[in-house]
Amino acid sequence: MTIRLCSAALLLTLFNAVAKSSLCVLFSPICLLYCALFEFLLAGVASMVLMTVNASWHYGTLLTAANVALLTGAATDCVFLLLRLCGIATTAVPPVVPIAVSFALLALFLWNGYRKATRTAVRTYSVHSAKLKRPYAVAFVSDVHYGHPIGAEKLRRDVAALNALSPDIVILGGDITDDYTAKEQMREAYAILGQIGSKTVFVYGNHDRQGNAHHAHGKQYTEQELTDAIAQAGIEILQDRAIRIGEDLAVFGAGCPDRPRTEKERPAVAATPGTFLLIADHIPYGAERNLAAGADLQLSGHSHAGQLFPNRPIWRCAGYRIYGEYAIGNGRLIVSSGLGLWHVPFRTNGRSEIALVRLEPEA
Repeated sequence: MTIRLCSAALLLTLFNAVAKSSLCVLFSPICLLYCALFEFLLAGVASMVLMTVNASWHYGTLLTAANVALLTGAATDCVFLLLRLCGIATTAVPPVVPIAVSFALLALFLWNGYRKATRTAVRTYSVHSAKLKRPYAVAFVSDVHYGHPIGAEKLRRDVAALNALSPDIVILGGDITDDYTAKEQMREAYAILGQIGSKTVFVYGNHDRQGNAHHAHGKQYTEQELTDAIAQAGIEILQDRAIRIGEDLAVFGAGCPDRPRTEKERPAVAATPGTFLLIADHIPYGAERNLAAGADLQLSGHSHAGQLFPNRPIWRCAGYRIYGEYAIGNGRLIVSSGLGLWHVPFRTNGRSEIALVRLEPEA
C-alpha cells in the first residue's frame, strides 16, 4: 500500500510539475497565486471525498495520491510566488528547477504523513470535578481500523504503550476493525488487545460490524464471531449501559447502533447524584444531548482529526467538533484523532494517538 501510494503520488506530481514548469518561473505573481489556490481547492475536494465515501483501497490510494500531488503543486507555486514577491528574478531559472522543488516537497509531504501515521503519541488531558474523591487515569483509543494499513506490529507497540501508562480503565472507542478486515485479522486484533493489563471496555463504532462491507468484499465475520473474540480477550462490551469504576466514577457506553435511532429509541443517560459520569460514544456529534442529560465528560473518536489536510479546517468551519477538547454547557467533550487510519497509511492532519484523560478532584 505504501509503495503504491508513493508511486502514484510521484507520477501525478511529475505530470503536474512538468505541465507547470514554465508557469512557476515566467508567469506573474497573481497567476501563481490563483494556481496555488485552485490546486489547494482540488486537494480539499479529494480529501473530503476520501474521508466520506466507502470505496476500494485502490480508489482511496488514488485520491490520497491526488491530494498529496495537488498540495505539493500548490506549495511549489507558493515557493516561486514568494521569490517573485521578494524581488528575486526567476526568469533565468531552468524549467527543471520547479520539477526538482516539487519532488523535494513531495518527499517532505510523504515522510511527514507516514511518520504521523506510524508513530503513536500520547495526548494528555486533565479534567477536574468536585464529584471525584480520588484521581483516575482513563486511556481512550479508537479508530484502529485493523488489518490494512494497521497491522500486528504497530498494535503490539500501542498495547505496550498503554500498559506503560497503567490506567485505571482502557476504553476501546469503536472502529477497532473495519469493513475490509478479514475474520482472522479481527481475531488477531482482539488477541493482541487482550494483552492490555488494565480493565478494558469496548463500544461499537460504525465499522466494527461491517455494515458497509458491500462496498468492500462482503462481510468477513458475523456479529457473534466478533462478540466471541472480544469476550475471549477479556474485554467487556458496553452497549447502552454503565459500569462503575470506584464509588465516584461511572462509565456509560453508547456505541453506534446498526441503524440511526429515533429520539424515542435513544438510551436513557441518567447521572447518579454525586457520581462523575463519563460517556464513551464513538461519534462526537451528539455530545450536546449526552451532556445535557447529566454526563460530565464524553470521549469520542470517528473523525480521525480529518486525517488529510485540509479536512480539519474545512470541517471546523462547517461547525463540526472533530478533534481536541470542547466545553459544552457544564460538561466537556474530548475527541481523539484515533490510533489508526482509514484507507491509507498516511495522515497530514493530526497524528495517531492514545488519549490519556486524568480525572482529578477539585482542589
